[in-house]
Formats: sequence, structure tokens, C-alpha cells
Amino acid sequence: TPGLLHGDQTINLLDPEEVHHVISTKAIKPLILYLRPGQSIFIGGMGRLDYLDGEHMVYFSVFASQLMPINLCDTHSADSFYRRFKGTQSMAVPLGGPDRLRNFPELDSKEIFVHGRGREQSCRDVVLSNAGWVSITAPEDMRVVLRAHTPGGAGIATRLPLAPYTVRLRGKRLLGNPAAFNGTVGLTRKFKAIDSYDRNWKKRFISRTRGLKGEGR
Repeated sequence: TPGLLHGDQTINLLDPEEVHHVISTKAIKPLILYLRPGQSIFIGGMGRLDYLDGEHMVYFSVFASQLMPINLCDTHSADSFYRRFKGTQSMAVPLGGPDRLRNFPELDSKEIFVHGRGREQSCRDVVLSNAGWVSITAPEDMRVVLRAHTPGGAGIATRLPLAPYTVRLRGKRLLGNPAAFNGTVGLTRKFKAIDSYDRNWKKRFISRTRGLKGEGR
């Protein structure tokens, strides 16, 4: 019902300028990432998804407003990444002065388990309240352990994928950005924050993924 407040909607925490960033006025175009265990995705400052455990690398198709930056970092540094960039344009939402940020709910989390259905079809969507959702594509029957975060832990859920074959649009892996693919859009803008935070992430990622064969195109 329009105007009705709901506890699972983090949009109720936002001011009009922040709502403008979160609610897309254009068709949502996913960003497809290929992650190893121990990496985390941020959708602005409103959603975070950690890949905690799994036998192989996994595709994460991120659906969010084009105005919401999508940032990637190692999970062990995700808390410090969030503290450093919260309240800046690198995360876009939330914004404001020290009092506003101090009173904004901290990210709370929920652990999630999914099982893959093959590399060409997503198995589940992980919904991060109003921030967006992430569609998970993993090898058949592989167990994937995730941890999802939103302000106050509101609105975290899983569901059958709305667009189960999105991963087929990924194209080829991008040179210099081994986690992403040329079938996605807005890559330069979306990865600006992580590059300024940790300029050695590309070298570390390449060194850790050497020897993994036959796990992607």
C-alpha cells in the first residue's frame, strides 16, 4: 500500500536526495562479477554481500540503481572500507554530517546458504532490502555460504531468481579487471572507490586466481 511504512524497507531511513540515488528511474542493467571466497560487494552504503565459503569462484549479478556505486573489496577489510567511505560519494548513500551518520543504523547481517544449479543459470537472488539484489550463479550442487548486510539487518531475504539467465550476458573477462566482464556497464564509475582504497587489489587478485582453469570464459 503506498505510504505504508514497513520494517523491512530501509528506504524509510533516507531523505529525498538519498531516495533519488536508491530508486532507479531507468531500466536496471546488472553488473556481473566473478568472485572467490573472501570477497565482498557493497551496493552504496545500504547493502553488503560477503562470499564466505565455496569450492570454486562464483558469479554475482548485481541489480541496483545506476546511481548506486558498486564496490568490491576483500572481506577482511570490508569493515574498515565501510567506515572510511560511509558518508562520501564513493558510497553515495547515506550522506550527511557527523550527527546524521552517527544516528544512521549500523549494518547488521544474516548468514545465507544456497546451492548452485550450474554456471549458466542462477540458483537464488539475495535481496538487500531497497538497495537491490544479487543473483548467485554457481556450479551445480555446490554449496555457497554468504553473509548479507543491510542497515539494522532489515529486508534481507532470498527468492527464486527473477532473471535466472542474466549471467549469459557476461561476455569476456576484462583485462585489468579480472572480477568483471565486458558485458556489463558503468565499470569505470562503479570501481572507482575500490581503486582509490587499495591500488594493489588487481595484482593480489591475479596472483590468487592463477592456476584456476576452466572456471569461466
